[in-house]
Amino acid sequence: MIDFKDKERYGFEDLLRIMEILRGENGCPWDREQTHKSIRRNFIEEVYEA
Repeated sequence: MIDFKDKERYGFEDLLRIMEILRGENGCPWDREQTHKSIRRNFIEEVYEA
C-alpha cells in the first residue's frame, strides 16, 4: 500500500513524491517507460486528464 496522505491542498513536493511512487520499483510500468519524447505526441490529452 502507498503511504500518501490525503490533504486539502497539495504542493510541488507532493507531485515529486507521486512521480517517485509511480516510477519506483513497485510503481506503474507505463510511467517508468515514459520519456519527454515518448509522451510529446499525447501531451495535450495527458494534461486534460490531469
